[in-house]
Amino acid sequence: MGRVNLKSLVEDIYALSPMQQGMLFHTIYDAHSGMYVEQFRALLTGEIEIPAFRKAWELAVENHTILRTAFVWEDLDEPLQMVFKKVKLPFGEYDWRKLNKRQQQEKLLEFFDSDRFSGFDLKKPPLMRLTLIRLADHEYQFVWTHHHLLLDAWSGYLLLKEVFRNYNALSQNQIPPIEKEIPYRNYIAWLKRQEMEKAENFWRRELKNFISPTSLVISGNQNATGKRLDRFEEAVFEIPDFSEELAAFSQKYHLTPGTVIQGAWAILLSRYNQQEDVLYGTTVSGRPPDLPGVEKMVGLFINTLPVRAKVKADQPVLTFLKWLQEKLAELREYEYTPLSRIQAWSEIPPGSSLFESLIVSQSTLPMDSLMDQISRFRITDARLIERTNYPLTIAFETEGTVSIRIIYDTHHFNAATITRMYGHLKSMMKAMVHSPRGNIGEQPLLTGREREQILFEWNATGTDYPGNMSIHRLFEKTAEKMPHSVAVISGDEKLSYRELEDKANNLAAQLVESGVKPGDPVGILIEPSIEMVVGVLAVLKTGGAYLPLDVEYPSERLEFMLQDTSAPVLLTRAGLDKNIRKYPGKRLFLDDFVKSNIRQKSDFRSVEVKPQHPAYIIYTSGSTGVPKGVIVPHRAVIRLVKNTNYVRLTSSDRIAQVSNFSFDAATFEIWGALLCGGRMIVIDRDTLLLPEKFVQQLNEYKITALFLTTALFNQIARDVPRPPQTLRYLMFGGEAVDPQRVREFLEKGFSGRLLHVYGPTENTTFTTWYPVTVVPENARTIPIGKPISNTYVYI
Repeated sequence: MGRVNLKSLVEDIYALSPMQQGMLFHTIYDAHSGMYVEQFRALLTGEIEIPAFRKAWELAVENHTILRTAFVWEDLDEPLQMVFKKVKLPFGEYDWRKLNKRQQQEKLLEFFDSDRFSGFDLKKPPLMRLTLIRLADHEYQFVWTHHHLLLDAWSGYLLLKEVFRNYNALSQNQIPPIEKEIPYRNYIAWLKRQEMEKAENFWRRELKNFISPTSLVISGNQNATGKRLDRFEEAVFEIPDFSEELAAFSQKYHLTPGTVIQGAWAILLSRYNQQEDVLYGTTVSGRPPDLPGVEKMVGLFINTLPVRAKVKADQPVLTFLKWLQEKLAELREYEYTPLSRIQAWSEIPPGSSLFESLIVSQSTLPMDSLMDQISRFRITDARLIERTNYPLTIAFETEGTVSIRIIYDTHHFNAATITRMYGHLKSMMKAMVHSPRGNIGEQPLLTGREREQILFEWNATGTDYPGNMSIHRLFEKTAEKMPHSVAVISGDEKLSYRELEDKANNLAAQLVESGVKPGDPVGILIEPSIEMVVGVLAVLKTGGAYLPLDVEYPSERLEFMLQDTSAPVLLTRAGLDKNIRKYPGKRLFLDDFVKSNIRQKSDFRSVEVKPQHPAYIIYTSGSTGVPKGVIVPHRAVIRLVKNTNYVRLTSSDRIAQVSNFSFDAATFEIWGALLCGGRMIVIDRDTLLLPEKFVQQLNEYKITALFLTTALFNQIARDVPRPPQTLRYLMFGGEAVDPQRVREFLEKGFSGRLLHVYGPTENTTFTTWYPVTVVPENARTIPIGKPISNTYVYI
């Protein structure tokens, strides 16, 4: 377009407001997302004179410069908005009266989506279009679609009011009372006069040392298909029983209802992230009171600002809310600042958003006053559809019934998550109003329904298991039933249940002679082997608790654990204890008892112990300080393997022993086999380092149950072309999981049951389990699932 022609077409050119700058950037960046395309829908019922209706809109476009505005940015230092003198308003008319109601609704839904996602060419005004769809003789679906660059909600209301006033006059053959507009450029000029240096100083102080966005703990919605045009959904919740309480509370303490809701959201963010310092966004009206006629201007005035809240658990709710209200008032002194500049002045890394959630106060548009403008038709089912670039937008309304509208990105959230989040927000608001002088940390987050679920429903895990017995008594009963069955295999060596029982009794008798008393810890320093199994069973028969010691540990760590537990005896293999010099107790060598040819059953009788008596002491890694010993009782071990819900172990099972003795997964491997009549098979350390050889050995031994650390599982999934063929159960856990590796493993044809298990050492190996059958493409993790039997989990 030549320079002369452009000048003849254009009425004015000026800069963008802060919000326009941000919206323009996001629209250009994601042009086909429907982002910031607003759609007002309403049902019009009655006699409508379409020519007058169309003319009323055309007059409004002629009267308001913002409705004739386009945006240009290419080859410019800063984008500009360009007001054209004349534009042609797109006005579509359709007649769907021949369609039935169901067909009309289907077509309407298709039209709403296609109309929004067809978007706009921002360089060609007008950035709005109108559609009137006739559904019945006196019923029309009206759709007004425009880009948010032009208008905010209040400006939209002002415009509708003007249009319907124009229409009323035109439909009665009268001249509409056109009021000359106060142009939007007056607001842009006002912005130019503001002190940006003062704003920069404020925002730099406000955001100092805040270095990363407050996360919403977003974990991808595994149900999102990505096929929908609109990746956003809305959920609307009303709290009719809360309106009077909130109003009275706000009035009593001189707070705005919005402050209470924003305060509740800040506390939720703090709880979700376990951080005192959180950041979220809020939208302000942006209409400066010192700008003449600003209340009648039509344009985009709102702006989005970051709110940084310091949420301290020991601070009273009322103190926090009063502080927050003062903070929000302070922010509004600088509400003219472009968010892009605030971002640049912050310490958040470039490319990251300042915040992931936006909270917005909305007022009900007075539709009744629009109805006062017209006499021949009614407006019903009015609705404004709007989308931002944030994963989560919470729009609240406190006039009349308190309502919360949550707009969420379905690639990050699903409906159940949003409903749960709303429940937390509602619980927090009510708790704050009921207990204003209570501390923030005391306010309940969960709904009553959630408390019921967590305390009772999810923990209804009880089964009839032998929790009143000790581990060694249960083993003895098993050995009586199947004395000749093989209990343990390690290389070329094996022991039957009878042989294991006899050798353990002989060793237990020697331990007692060496001074071991019920309740005493006994160190066992040996690699996974038959000797190891004899040792742990023998210690339990004395009423003591075994202390597993890893042969790879440095001598200082081994000496610390022996000293920390005051273990009177150390069981080991000759030579393995050569570096343990400071240990003053007795040393017995397991070789002397296991390698001997003793077959007769000793007259040693096992010591009776209670189910809560310690069975073993296992030390944590000490990665965060000094290693800590965890005492595990007999009952906890039995609950892990007997009559449980995640596995059904029987005498036909063969369990591979692959874990380090001092890793609590060995508890499952040893006692999962020996308390269920199965067979424990020790896999040597060298084989574990060769994935294909390891899988081959699993198949040769016909292993049916196996636990792997996540790291080892990932290696097997990546390097082995075919999964183990004999496994009934494969459990993995203990580290962060890579969903891609799990998906690859399943796709290679694993036919057993794959379980993701989780549990801290203190909870005895496994606390929760999750059966993995399918891993969606967009999965970011694998759930840890639900509690195993006879286990309680609290969130």
